[in-house]
Amino acid sequence: MKKIIYTFIFILPLLLISCSSSNNNEQEESNSRSNWMSFNEFKDMEFTDKKKYTEALKYTKKTAGQGDADSQTLLGFMYYHGQGVIQSYPEAFRLFKLAADQGNSNAQYSLGNMYLEGLGVTQSYSEAARLYKLSADHGNEWGQVSLGLMYEFGKGVTQSYSEARKWYTLSANQDREEAKERLEIIKNK
Repeated sequence: MKKIIYTFIFILPLLLISCSSSNNNEQEESNSRSNWMSFNEFKDMEFTDKKKYTEALKYTKKTAGQGDADSQTLLGFMYYHGQGVIQSYPEAFRLFKLAADQGNSNAQYSLGNMYLEGLGVTQSYSEAARLYKLSADHGNEWGQVSLGLMYEFGKGVTQSYSEARKWYTLSANQDREEAKERLEIIKNK
């Protein structure tokens, strides 16, 4: 059961970052939303274009320091996995919390993962479920499927197949295959 939860919850969503290398702050800000890429593309740059990767990391640190929730989430993800930085769960937690407090659903989801596994914090299924709910309420498909798992297995919440189906359905409607699979598994429960 834990392996099922772990498998689905730690398939992290694509996080978006901006990697403008402009020296002009105004141009940098206007370009920031037009130069988005997936985290996987960002991560792969380490092997294909070290200079671009370094520039993107520098820009992400800068914008995270300026309070940008998406950058804080990405940087938290990098610290969580030790990608381009020295792994640090406490730093990942700090960054996710900053972004989650601004309503970033990916950060809320990521904090939920940390509470689920007790990484950098005391393990708490109820806090993980609370954070997944915040993320899910913002329409985050990963938060929805994760909350569905919590309800299906009664972790941090009262076990409820009807609640699990509700959250899996919302996630499946966003084409999350994991949610579709879980719906099929619990359809007769």
